[in-house]
Amino acid sequence: MERTKRNHAHLGDRKSHTFLSATVRALGFSLILGAFFLCFLSFLLYRTPDPTKSATPVAVGLSLCLAALCGRRAARLRKRSDAVCGLAAGAMLAMLFMLTALCLTGGTLSLYAVLLYLGMPLAGAAGGGLRIGRRRRRRAP
Repeated sequence: MERTKRNHAHLGDRKSHTFLSATVRALGFSLILGAFFLCFLSFLLYRTPDPTKSATPVAVGLSLCLAALCGRRAARLRKRSDAVCGLAAGAMLAMLFMLTALCLTGGTLSLYAVLLYLGMPLAGAAGGGLRIGRRRRRRAP
């Protein structure tokens, strides 16, 4: 019995997480990934002659991509209700970004920022709902 448990210990990684656990883990994953992407993209931007011209589109694109990746990761961890889990993970990421922006700017948000924060949960839902990269189980003939 002990030998069987030890041989199949890796199968515990495949279990489905709770809804909150999946979204929080995906949020942490996307924040770490976002820090690396931000460092890399800022390095590339400062190599250009005028980095301020393209800083806003890069930041918007990065935040939407992070929301989609966060939703995808949450859906993979949850293994059910992909789009809903992705929507919740994207909403959590948007709330975290919005709270950070409110603390740094003194409590004012522009219309473009509000549109970005509304688009992040949608990007998370799209990322969670995508079926790219899923293995298809083959049925025995």
